[in-house]
Amino acid sequence: PAPPSPTTGSAPAATTQARPAAPRATAGAAPRREPAGAADCFQAYPAVVAAERPRSPQRAFPNSLAEPWRRNIRRNMSKRRSSSRAQPSPAPPSPTWASYLFFTSAGLSHTSQLGGSDIIFPLGGLLTVCLLALPLWFYRSRRALPRAAVAGHVKEVNIFPVKSCRPLAGNTEAFLDRFGFEGDRRLMVVDAEVYGGQHAFLTQRQLPRMCLISTEIRSNTGGQTLVLSAPKTEPLELAPSPAANAKLKYVRVWSDNRLVAADMGDEAAAWLSGVLRHKCRLVSASHSRWQRQVDASYTPWFIRWRWRAPQVSFADGYPLLLISSASLEELNRKLPANAQLPMNRFRPNIVVDGCEPFAEDSWRVVRIGDSVFRVVKGCSRCNITTTDQATSSQGAALGADGVTPEPLATLSTFRCLGPIKSEVYFGQNLVHEWPPPLLWSLRKLLRGERVAPSVRVGDVVQVL
Repeated sequence: PAPPSPTTGSAPAATTQARPAAPRATAGAAPRREPAGAADCFQAYPAVVAAERPRSPQRAFPNSLAEPWRRNIRRNMSKRRSSSRAQPSPAPPSPTWASYLFFTSAGLSHTSQLGGSDIIFPLGGLLTVCLLALPLWFYRSRRALPRAAVAGHVKEVNIFPVKSCRPLAGNTEAFLDRFGFEGDRRLMVVDAEVYGGQHAFLTQRQLPRMCLISTEIRSNTGGQTLVLSAPKTEPLELAPSPAANAKLKYVRVWSDNRLVAADMGDEAAAWLSGVLRHKCRLVSASHSRWQRQVDASYTPWFIRWRWRAPQVSFADGYPLLLISSASLEELNRKLPANAQLPMNRFRPNIVVDGCEPFAEDSWRVVRIGDSVFRVVKGCSRCNITTTDQATSSQGAALGADGVTPEPLATLSTFRCLGPIKSEVYFGQNLVHEWPPPLLWSLRKLLRGERVAPSVRVGDVVQVL
């Protein structure tokens, strides 16, 4: 057999018949050999190369040692080929319905993006557990817990149809919608002049005579009518909601600019201008384009990011205001005898009775009637509290310093609770959890009842 080739490093296969050695080259003459054909030329070429370039002793590799090594390599290669043909590569595992749901919602491929079932199945199982536990958590968050403490009961329920005017008289029940109590502060008086492309809101801070305007809802065959009345003036009747073709105007409420409100017409504007002795107009938030978010500084994120999350109408910053009657009694105890105040100075939506003074400051979550409310922030008071709601006179009683009117002078001695020491707080702002639970709504619907939470006089107030 021929030795390994020095150029390729592998030994050619052994031949069964020895071939004659090539003639050795003599000095001065090149070896001459003419093969008979192309086949004989290819067969003689390895022998000629081996004769002309003899290998070195270090590259000598006896066939007796090389042959078993070659046989082992060929055997292993043949086994690998046969095993690869007999057993094709396994297909990736099919995902479970939970993992399919997870990756479909995430917009990923369950085989290429994350690479295998080691990640797919744990994530799919975790998502399945979360989906199954979500209805239970949602139900438990809405029902009264056994450890809920009864703090008192509802004494008054107030609805203010027009911002800064008087509330509806004799109201004992209020239904909730996305913006708070239905019909509460859906109308607002704005300046007739335009400043910065919008109309500025007007309240008792600028026009104390607004407290003399009374409101009433009358029902008739054509629906409901809102009646506005004032001393020495003929009442004004108008629809609570704007007309379909009402003009839209940009208005401003505190720092919320360019809010889209609907104008209530020239008749209402002329009536209000005569009563308030100031050119103004009446606008409404009861239309489809109204959008105003609650104050994000204090409202929890899981309330603000809900589908159809609660919003605000024309209220200052939050949908509802709650005050306890015990807090007012404590304030009157500290006020002079000639400066005793009624509750209408503070204009709350809900008045609670049966609790300790200023107990509402420690409440975080309360249940009243069918709804759950988040107590988000104390209410900072302004000079509206110094306006006599019966006569519209401001600052009739002064404090001990002779400058600050009551009750701000007395409140400043023990109710400066915020970061700004000049602000005094009395009452708590509420944000209701909206929308109502689905199971609760279905139960109301099946019973034929109105599908809207409500707060009634006498409802128990539970602190959760």
